[in-house]
Amino acid sequence: MKVGLGLLVLGAGFAFGYRPLSAFWLQQQGGAVVVDLGAALPAESGGFACLADPLQDADSHARLGKAIDQLEQASRLLPGQAHLYYLLGRAYCMAGRYDLAAQALPKFTALRPKNPQADLELGFALEKLCPPKGECSNLTTALVWQRAGVLPEHLIANGEAARKKEDFAQAIDWYRRAEVMGADLRSTIAFVRYQAALKEGRESEAYEALSEAVETDAGWANADMRFLGWYRTSVAERYFWMADSAGAVFTVRAVDDPAPLAECAIDAGECAFNLPPGE
Repeated sequence: MKVGLGLLVLGAGFAFGYRPLSAFWLQQQGGAVVVDLGAALPAESGGFACLADPLQDADSHARLGKAIDQLEQASRLLPGQAHLYYLLGRAYCMAGRYDLAAQALPKFTALRPKNPQADLELGFALEKLCPPKGECSNLTTALVWQRAGVLPEHLIANGEAARKKEDFAQAIDWYRRAEVMGADLRSTIAFVRYQAALKEGRESEAYEALSEAVETDAGWANADMRFLGWYRTSVAERYFWMADSAGAVFTVRAVDDPAPLAECAIDAGECAFNLPPGE
């Protein structure tokens, strides 16, 4: 009788321990695949699975599908394990299932409210799910990124980095994200459209965009960009300089010649002049 009772207790203990052990094993197996596939994401994604495009090759899809099955099983066995939902959210994004990612990632945040990582991914997932601004009916990119502590300056810095690499399309994407977070970047976006069109030889479109940037004169990412806001008309060669304060003076001189070719004092924040003929 005592032996039977001991076996009963041992059996109950084994059954009790089976669920978490099995869940941890499934999480380890599926999670390792998600981490491995995540390491191969394009550099411009910054490691964010929900920013990168979905995986395309058949082998990766097969591995990812198995990993998702394992992680879903683990979440049913151990629903309080926060990291499972972060792994699942990233896996769903790699599979292009942004609707499921938008369900999984908030569960991580609910269990780990001081960790912003899932909200960062979630913001990109919402962009894909409810383009262009990630404004879904029950959740928005702006809301989750505010909760994660994202500032417009962070997104502008990414845009500037992309612009300096002449990846103008990606730069504009980052600037538009900063606008979603409350920044005004109208002139910046127009100026980068100018740079993109000029690089591709679309001069008419380029100068229309530059004219828009100069005429709007609001929402420059930095003073240097604003300073570079000049354009040429088809009638005369005209140069525009912008300054942050009234009274700034710009002088144009030829190399090794102290005599000024032209001078412009800015009183209203903007001025233009034609260089003398032949200069």
